[in-house]
Amino acid sequence: MGKEIKLDSLERTEDISVEDVRSLDTFKEWDEERILELIRTLKTFSTVVYNSWSKGKKSGKEIAMSISNQTEIKIAA
Repeated sequence: MGKEIKLDSLERTEDISVEDVRSLDTFKEWDEERILELIRTLKTFSTVVYNSWSKGKKSGKEIAMSISNQTEIKIAA
């Protein structure tokens, strides 16, 4: 049995591995190169989102989640 991947946890202590990804049904047929690219992409995306979020938090800006209905979320300081 593989290790449990906790998707809702912020307590990550290690990076996701090729084996972790391949253990999920969606990715079981992917080759190692494709999985490594997925991991790199997720890391880059996560970094961009986190940096954007933390800059908004520092400046107290509001984030528009949907232009169509102008739903806004105010980040508490």
